[in-house]
Amino acid sequence: MPRFKLKLKGDLSDETGMGYRLLNILLLLSFRAPLLAVSLFLVIGSVCVAEPFCPPAPPPLKKGPKPLLKPTPKPNPASSKAGSGIPAHPVANYPRIVIDPKDMAAYEKLQADLEYYSNFRDVTAEANALIKLAPKVQVPPSIARAIADRYESLSRANIKAERDRCGGPTVDLRRKLGPVRNQAYEGWCFGFSAADLLSAKLGKTISAADTAIVFHSSSSGTSRLQRLFCDMGMQEGEGGFVDEAISKLQEEGGACLENRIPSEDNAYGTLHQRLMAIDNFAAQKNAEADKAAMESSEAGAEAAAFAAIFMGKRMYNVDSSRSPKEFCSLVKLKGLYPQLSLKKFIDIMENTTRADVLRALDDANCGERIPLDALQVVTRYPQSLVFKGPLGNFTPLSASISDRERLYGDIDAQLTRGNVVEISYGSGLLYNLKNNRDDSGHASLLVGKRYNQANGQCEYLLRNSWGRSCGQYDPVIRPNCQDGTVWVPKSALMRGTGSVTYIK
Repeated sequence: MPRFKLKLKGDLSDETGMGYRLLNILLLLSFRAPLLAVSLFLVIGSVCVAEPFCPPAPPPLKKGPKPLLKPTPKPNPASSKAGSGIPAHPVANYPRIVIDPKDMAAYEKLQADLEYYSNFRDVTAEANALIKLAPKVQVPPSIARAIADRYESLSRANIKAERDRCGGPTVDLRRKLGPVRNQAYEGWCFGFSAADLLSAKLGKTISAADTAIVFHSSSSGTSRLQRLFCDMGMQEGEGGFVDEAISKLQEEGGACLENRIPSEDNAYGTLHQRLMAIDNFAAQKNAEADKAAMESSEAGAEAAAFAAIFMGKRMYNVDSSRSPKEFCSLVKLKGLYPQLSLKKFIDIMENTTRADVLRALDDANCGERIPLDALQVVTRYPQSLVFKGPLGNFTPLSASISDRERLYGDIDAQLTRGNVVEISYGSGLLYNLKNNRDDSGHASLLVGKRYNQANGQCEYLLRNSWGRSCGQYDPVIRPNCQDGTVWVPKSALMRGTGSVTYIK
């Protein structure tokens, strides 16, 4: 038999080489020992049947440097173009920046301030602040710079226009009025402003207290003063409206002079304390009347007794049974009415209902009133509506700059003619010129106008009724305050003005 020389293929170091080795052995045995080859073939076949898949083991890992692990960026469908696979924004996969709501509110306020103040003055400070804050609210610097440039350009043009409107001789009408008065704890700014309007027109100092008392009294027998001092538990006088106060004086016979009914008496609320004391006497008397009525009442009389609390027939019975301390209190209260004798004062207290006692004392002390029939009172508002609240507060709704400019054009015309002008506005701006959200209604007079070359702004001379002190005003305007009158920028005043009243 010829001898075959078989060449063994494969590397014995792996399983593939072992396979070739076994195959070669079987072939060799098939020629020399056929029976033995068949037996081995059957054995190997049975093993493979038991493990039908016999998956090969994975090749061993080759030794070498570890592969660099790179994070796979997450897809951002919102920032990619559909179907293109190209991100729409180069920073789509950057970490998200959380914006502080306070920063966003500050940025929006700066934009609003730029839009408003660029109509009157230089806005460089606001523009720089906007650019500095822009990155914190994810506004690109180029956009913030464009916004700032736009309003700075507008302000330069408007400053010239404002100088042309406001320029000319300074108007100062303080000489038409006496010293600034102090409303103290009374919420009667409307009464002081109305009295000052009348004083400037008549050349006589009109009583602010009388103006407020007449406004709050009623010929129908129901009085707001009663609610004011007792029933509502208020700690200061109720507010009102300047034009309506003057109209009420016209209906009730005219105005009263300040020297007959003093409006201040002294500071620190002495006037208010005395008015409340008079009402307290009335309340005590009414309580006594109510008790007597209930003791003698039959069915159904309780309602009448309750009404007596508010509308008692007799106020306070002054007789010898009163203690010296009580009598001295009455003498002190009488000092509020210098024109009345003690006898007259006691007579009014005895015979006047609680609702009418202050008005009765007021009329008796005033004497003959100054007629106001010939006066024509004008009140103007922005074209937007103004809501008048129950205590004299107002909420000026949005109005365009041109609308407010027309209102202030009317103010300028009246000041030039020598007429002082009352404005209603939010008093918060006097403490902080940038406070334009305060809707607590306040009334003051404008008695002058000038163009301030130093700050490039139009200013108005505001006569307030908070006394002659200047310490309570915003530090920006405090140096321009003298004896209670202060120069205030038009940009601050105009933003919160709700109405204007003057006498032709």
